[in-house]
Amino acid sequence: MKIQIRNGVPFIQGIRLIKDVMPKKVSKDFDQFIYWLEQGETLSATLKILQFPKSYVSFVTIGESHGDLALAFEQCEWYFKQRYQFKHAVRNALAYPIFLLLLIIFLFMFFTTILLPQFLQLYKTLQIETPSTTRLIFTIYQWFQDYKLWLFLSVSVISLVIYFLFKNKNFLKKFKLFLLRFPLLKKYWLQTYTYHFSSNLSLFLNHGISLITGMDILAESNEILIQEASMRIKKSLYEGNSLAEILAEEKIFLPSFLEMIRFYESVGSLDTGMKQYSEQLQKQMESELKHKLKWLEPILISLTGVFVFILIYILFSPIFSLIQSI
Repeated sequence: MKIQIRNGVPFIQGIRLIKDVMPKKVSKDFDQFIYWLEQGETLSATLKILQFPKSYVSFVTIGESHGDLALAFEQCEWYFKQRYQFKHAVRNALAYPIFLLLLIIFLFMFFTTILLPQFLQLYKTLQIETPSTTRLIFTIYQWFQDYKLWLFLSVSVISLVIYFLFKNKNFLKKFKLFLLRFPLLKKYWLQTYTYHFSSNLSLFLNHGISLITGMDILAESNEILIQEASMRIKKSLYEGNSLAEILAEEKIFLPSFLEMIRFYESVGSLDTGMKQYSEQLQKQMESELKHKLKWLEPILISLTGVFVFILIYILFSPIFSLIQSI
């Protein structure tokens, strides 16, 4: 849309051109898009009807008010591209550890549902005396078999309770504030909140969006603590306080972020400083994640090996005992 608007392509015609190259499963959405626009709805209202992300709608609303939709689409492009690149980097770093974890889960499921019942039946038929470790595993397995329905119901109820609790904003807020009390988790969450806030603020300032308007957009964030902090910051900005003074009262940002704001605010280049800081923080978070996962991979590989060894011991130790007795 950015390219088409700047090349003078009529808006609805541009949407039709995009529709032609999109998958068929979303063609109905484009038909609705065109229909609402032809009915006289504004672009931002149409995007709300089609449930576009709130941040996307906010950028377009600002573009409509300033009469520069091309710039609004450019801002959306930059914003979602940055989010995608960061998520893609995290996904790549987590891919192998997750694969190893799934492998362990698969081995456990295979053991408990296929191998264990067959060996259990074999030992009962042959009346082979089993070691205490094997008997313990067989007892646990039998207990799970006897109460699997109740276990399934219990897990389902607990899952539903947790789901509805996390849908409650007050509980979610208290839970996230509770996580900030733990030193190991605190650094991660402070980095996450600071990156989310600084990268967005960098986008706003570098594309001519005021701090007040930027806070309005951040108040639509999916992150509850960012939402509330943005509303408090907006109120304090109206009261004439500086951004550095306001952020000093917030407890969800890194100390280095406050120092950076204070410095660049004093020299009058907050937009440049914010961009440099958010890019540096993104690289730092990616580097720390890769470093931590570098130690996680050998641990998971070792756990896989230990798990396989335990399975072999549990299944075959009765046979080894029988051979030795013979």
